Amino acid sequence: MVVHGAAPCGKVRRLSHGGPRFGARLTPARSLRMSDPNAFASTVLMVTRDGFGSADPALQHALMGKYLGLLLAGGLTPRAIGFVTEGVHLACEGSPVLEELRRLAGRGCRLLVCTTCLEFYGLKEQVRVGTACGMPDILNAQLEATKVITL
Repeated sequence: MVVHGAAPCGKVRRLSHGGPRFGARLTPARSLRMSDPNAFASTVLMVTRDGFGSADPALQHALMGKYLGLLLAGGLTPRAIGFVTEGVHLACEGSPVLEELRRLAGRGCRLLVCTTCLEFYGLKEQVRVGTACGMPDILNAQLEATKVITL
């Protein structure tokens, strides 16, 4: 797939898919209304990696810091954040996003850190933010949410 012409986020671009040329129009992305503090009030975020996305660890950490910082700056507080698999590292000693997570917790966001994962990685004694809990607690948070987003 080739994107013709660089367009800023939210702009319409013409696409072609090899072979015979045909176009498609992209609809602009729904913009985040930072002024709406209730936008994430019933959302649960699931963090499954030691950072955001799949990239160099420094980039993953920088992106997660940016994401959490934007939530804080916009007054957006998720109902809960669940940390599973590699994601539990972000709630432990040495995490570059501990301060952002503390601030979100201070605003009422529940930080649920998977006990099984902490034990697997030998991190149970290194949790610095959130509550170590079992999978039933994380599942209940998801069931109570109107939206679950995996980061």
